Amino acid sequence: MISITVDLIPINPFSRDGGKLKAKKGIVMHYTASPGAPAANIGRYFSNLRHQNPNDSAKNRYAGAHYSVDRFTIIQSIPINERAYHCGSTSYTKEALDKLGSYPNNTTIGIEMCIEKDGSIHEDTFRNAADLVAYLVKVKEFPEVIFTHKGVVGWKDCPLPWVKKPSEFERFRRAVSERLRRRLPLHRLFPSLRRMKIWQ
Repeated sequence: MISITVDLIPINPFSRDGGKLKAKKGIVMHYTASPGAPAANIGRYFSNLRHQNPNDSAKNRYAGAHYSVDRFTIIQSIPINERAYHCGSTSYTKEALDKLGSYPNNTTIGIEMCIEKDGSIHEDTFRNAADLVAYLVKVKEFPEVIFTHKGVVGWKDCPLPWVKKPSEFERFRRAVSERLRRRLPLHRLFPSLRRMKIWQ
């Protein structure tokens, strides 16, 4: 049975600075690039970034995502009214600038999809992520504007399985749209999320 876990990263300058979203303009899909790692590991990775020392000589990493999704679980690491450092900080595509604004981290939700040991996105992960995106659109009033990370920055091959096979990203967007077109009660609209008991 799938479950949802809210495991928020403590406020820190590297992976959850507490800054608020300035607008709701879209949702950005990523992949973890860690074959076989579950969603809980990804959440812990982002959380552990807070232990970096800003005063040492090591280069600091700024990164985070609102959600991590695998075959069985969705981990929420950052509240959806806060920004996450998931879209980079320097250059963006024209389409991203037009639709998401000059700094997409301020206007989007970031979702990390876990990959299997062979580098693929499992169909259960795909379905859970589609349920989550449809929920964010239907219930949390984000627009149905879905980007890949590569679509935002132009250079990063993320999510790699969808960069290699763009038709899978199109299939994902269709899956979200199909969920949104169904005239069903919310608890039947998103079967994965229904089992998470988030409707209460």
